[in-house]
Amino acid sequence: MWTQINRSKASPGIEKMAVEWLERSKVLQNALVASMEKNVRSDMRPPYIGPIPGTTMTVWESMQKEKPSPQQWAHRAYAELLQADMLPANLANIVIDCMRAYGATTLGIVANVERPHPEGRDILGFISYGYAQMLLRLDRVEEYLLFLYSHRYHDHTRGSWTAGEVAGIVGENALFCIPAQQTIPLLVRWMLVLEDSDEEKLYLAKGVPRDWVASGKEIRIDRAPTRWGRISFKLVAMPAAKSIAASVELTRPGSPREVHLKLRLPKQNKLLKVRVNERPATLSGPRDDTVVIQTRNESRFEVVGEFS
Repeated sequence: MWTQINRSKASPGIEKMAVEWLERSKVLQNALVASMEKNVRSDMRPPYIGPIPGTTMTVWESMQKEKPSPQQWAHRAYAELLQADMLPANLANIVIDCMRAYGATTLGIVANVERPHPEGRDILGFISYGYAQMLLRLDRVEEYLLFLYSHRYHDHTRGSWTAGEVAGIVGENALFCIPAQQTIPLLVRWMLVLEDSDEEKLYLAKGVPRDWVASGKEIRIDRAPTRWGRISFKLVAMPAAKSIAASVELTRPGSPREVHLKLRLPKQNKLLKVRVNERPATLSGPRDDTVVIQTRNESRFEVVGEFS
């Protein structure tokens, strides 16, 4: 941010400050990653990583003690660690797998981890969207969608759809909580438009449900704000014709450098060929279903694909 500020009114002092803060942040990030790598319990399946260094018991094991556990409220450390997007993919996957296996999720949502009791499977309505965002960044889309729908139907009151800070899975809700209320708008936004934290990349339709695409109905978002300006896109499949079409519009030509458009067709379908502005397109992703658009000096893109 200091670097961005210095572009409008250059100052040697601000530039020096920006360089120093970036150096410090890299030191902190490297220290975090090194500490986590040393504290992963690879003797367990899946590996376990405690919320503080040197832990030998899992969260649930440590909370069986009579005295309060140093691992209590571990969900805060896990969720906020993932939201910061400071971890390499392998460590982020370890954290998520650890949370799922050792009691830190409920119905696909971050759990409100507390000392065991008969009703102790609450879900966390607030601050848990960082966990969901990392699922999407790691292309764990089905888990992302499970989170979205579970949160939508288990953390919100019926009628007013008011989200609670913490909620049980049978309908009881805590009082209104603004961060919890933001979760569904954020997740719907990210499933359509997600910015890369560090690189000049924008991800479109990355978390759209396959059934939405298969329906043949238009999926679109208009003038979504991003750090590269507002963007719009629309996507529609034509199942009978075995074709799919999309259009993307950027505010500024060539910004961002890359746009990754995901075409989440039903699993039985396979993309055969895709063209962007009449040119053959590059496909990537685990299922070769992501169109990589090098924006260069263009701001409008027409994507046409055929599938089996």
